[in-house]
Amino acid sequence: MMPAIRYSPQRFFILVFAFSWSSWAIAAYFSHLPDRQQLTLILALLGLLGPALAVLVMLWSAKDRRLWWDIRSRLFSLAGITPGRLLIMLGLILLPLLNAVWLSVPAGQGNASN
Repeated sequence: MMPAIRYSPQRFFILVFAFSWSSWAIAAYFSHLPDRQQLTLILALLGLLGPALAVLVMLWSAKDRRLWWDIRSRLFSLAGITPGRLLIMLGLILLPLLNAVWLSVPAGQGNASN
């Protein structure tokens, strides 16, 4: 019997925090320098890749190659998507967008003709 795959969520979140916030901190520094807007934007967008970079680091440093199969099956398998989970996923996307529109209209940002 194969031993269970050992996950390390604490290490994952530390890596995500480090990758994301270090990039954003450097972008914040460059945002105050003249003629650095493009570099600031690139660094800010790179910070959004923190979770993906953390996954890659953890996969490459793992000794158990079953993790590669596990991440592949989680990314590309539709077996775990039930109608209830699909509604939750769509709701997590749509509700913040609807709230943003709902908040921007009373604040005066919804009417572009003024």
